[in-house]
Amino acid sequence: MKRLFFILIPFFLLLGCKSDKHDETPAQFRIGQFIVGPNDIDISIYQKDETVYKEKFTYGSLSNYNELKPGKYLIKVRDSAQLLLQKEIGIGPEGKYTICLFGQPLAHQKVNKETLNSELHHIIEGSEGTTANGYLPQISILNDYFAADGSTAIRFMHLAPGITELTPILKSIKNDKEKKVSPLQYTELSDMELIKKEEYEIKIKLKNSEQQVKKITLTPKDNMLTYFIIPKQTEGISGVDLIR
Repeated sequence: MKRLFFILIPFFLLLGCKSDKHDETPAQFRIGQFIVGPNDIDISIYQKDETVYKEKFTYGSLSNYNELKPGKYLIKVRDSAQLLLQKEIGIGPEGKYTICLFGQPLAHQKVNKETLNSELHHIIEGSEGTTANGYLPQISILNDYFAADGSTAIRFMHLAPGITELTPILKSIKNDKEKKVSPLQYTELSDMELIKKEEYEIKIKLKNSEQQVKKITLTPKDNMLTYFIIPKQTEGISGVDLIR
């Protein structure tokens, strides 16, 4: 019996080592640069002291997806030499995310340092990391994963500082039916709406008004669509654009 006991100990240790093995499958991420202003924005991602990603973005740009291994990272966002944002994030294995930058910087503002999440995890909700921060630059991480079932999931995010509330409206071209998305306050991400893969008209309306500030037509082909509602002009807000 004693001999059997000593044989079983190494066996269970081996099982324990196998179950603790970390999943190193990279996650996919892209950058959405919606910080209002005329200057290009520099975005750097660091792991410890190593730069793993560095790119310059113009206002309103949305990158292709890149890969990051699971781990802890530091994101730094600069406008020329001015450091606007510095955040630590944890990226879990697999997954698909948008790192969304938005807001309106002030001259000589203090750096917005916040720890978004220092643990490895999957982001379960639609958006994580949005803070009550006025119109100052912020980072939000969106989960872009959606399991396809023949429909398209569509959602909207209100990133136009200075506009209190916007309502997206989906209109089917085929049957002329309209579907209102819940009104969005600044920085809010809507719930996903499931739509058929047919032609639609999207209208964006102001609060308590029939005035349309944007109107486009789309034919969904992807499993999920995210539309970012951003100011149309960097100098003063005279309308909005839809970026996806």
